[in-house]
Amino acid sequence: MILRHERYFGVALLLVALGVRGVAAVERSSLGTFWGMIDTNIYVQSARALATTGSPDTAFFMSPLYPYLLWWSGAADGAAAVILTFQVAMGMGALVCMALVARRIAGPAAGLAALALGAVAGPLVLYDTALLPDGPATAALTMASAVVVLRGERQRWWWASGLAAAVAVALRSNLLLAVVALTVWAAWRKSPRSAWLGLAAPVVVALALIAMTNGLREGLWAPRSYNAGVNLYVGNNSAAEGTYNPVNEISPGDMRGEAFAQQSLGRQLNSAQLDNFWRDRALAWISSNPGATAKLVVRKLALFFHPFEMPQMEAMALARFESGAVAVARVGLGLLLPLFVCGWWLTTNRRELIPFALIVTSSLVICTVFFVNGRLRLPVWGGMIPVAAIGVAHLVELLGRRDWRRAAMPLGLGLVLVTLVSQYPVHATYYTARGAAQYASIEALAGNTRHARDWIETGTKLEQKSHWRGGRAIERTFQAQPASELLLRMERGAAMFALATSTDQVADYRAAFVELVAVADSMPRFRRAQEGLYQVCLALIERGQGTAEVLAAQQRAAQRLPRRG
Repeated sequence: MILRHERYFGVALLLVALGVRGVAAVERSSLGTFWGMIDTNIYVQSARALATTGSPDTAFFMSPLYPYLLWWSGAADGAAAVILTFQVAMGMGALVCMALVARRIAGPAAGLAALALGAVAGPLVLYDTALLPDGPATAALTMASAVVVLRGERQRWWWASGLAAAVAVALRSNLLLAVVALTVWAAWRKSPRSAWLGLAAPVVVALALIAMTNGLREGLWAPRSYNAGVNLYVGNNSAAEGTYNPVNEISPGDMRGEAFAQQSLGRQLNSAQLDNFWRDRALAWISSNPGATAKLVVRKLALFFHPFEMPQMEAMALARFESGAVAVARVGLGLLLPLFVCGWWLTTNRRELIPFALIVTSSLVICTVFFVNGRLRLPVWGGMIPVAAIGVAHLVELLGRRDWRRAAMPLGLGLVLVTLVSQYPVHATYYTARGAAQYASIEALAGNTRHARDWIETGTKLEQKSHWRGGRAIERTFQAQPASELLLRMERGAAMFALATSTDQVADYRAAFVELVAVADSMPRFRRAQEGLYQVCLALIERGQGTAEVLAAQQRAAQRLPRRG
């Protein structure tokens, strides 16, 4: 019955996907352009520089293309509707491509399954409606690989695939690894030279434009963005635990780590020198700690397929607090992984699935080298959904024939894998509480008092639910102190002080400051607590609220921090 009316069910699923993304875009855009996002703020500032001066004066630090899209769409001035519409449209195009691939390989049931999975896939909905390049970059890469599978026999379609791949690379430079893998695969399968050159040529042009722009800005003629060194260090240091974990040397206001690097070397650094500083720092730690590095790699491999969406600056759990549409998008890797195993296991023509396996593998390599979070592993969704949908179609067919034995092996293996990777702790409540506190501070400092108060309330609720007292690594470092509660109180206290605008709130802020001082004093070895206390004290002193208690707390914090330039 369903397959007989495939077209109607397909249209209905597409409307569901569009509706979920449309509602999420409206809900989230109402929160403001920045939505508390540090990376979004960096992109918006770059877009504003393009509008005022024509070009920033430094080489690309993050996405080369995204600031231009924000500038073009008017999002830099607060009008996010155009760019969000563009991102949702790209996400819908990628979803259609995934469904067509699944349908071609395993029939109509697989195509409908792909639409159903993609319509309510949490990460896809989240990043299609965020002012970040990850959603459209993943969509472009998915379309590039799908076009090769769908129209590989027609050479002109390779050029369409190449254009999509060029957009993906220009949005996220680390996707170049997947594009190179696709090009090598095309040459290996003995495709006509003019075909796979059509895939590579637009990407080469995009890289040339990036190199030319870097050269004109800073004299660095390299086709890349200069954030690899910082990210490598964030993922490989003594405090690294496999996911994105902020380090003391890099602050939210200095994501390039420029202040620490220049203070360490005693001179000004250009983007390449700054990138090399952090790269060398990371490689030095890796070479001197081979055992810890090996354990870290194993943990990253497991966390890569973990059902929890590890955040960087944005958490799925936080988005669900603010968006009902994101809250209903519940398809995650916990469901997708066993279905992916079934699809790969039960498909006879695996050759057509190789492009999607390459996407998954390249994303795995990137996360293993750097760190695991929802944004870095987002491309796997474009590679896993078509294969998982094929798995659904095969399982339905086998269960309909009562072929339990053939269905049990891959499904059981997939469930075992999900169970194993789920055993690795990621401290979901801790990450979510810390994110809420950070958002509160960012919104407060930006003057968005209503949003900051909302995040303070969210953080308070999460704190009440939290029973975590530190993972093993943190227990060893901080002697089993309540690190998550300390972070939350510290950030919440900073946000509350930033909101101090009326006299009737003085008592609340006074109580928060006393609590902040007590918590920070109880953990003098915890650098971040002292840093937060120091910054709050400075802000109060600048506002003329430097009481004796404030001055004393500032002096104690300053003594525990490294010397300042």
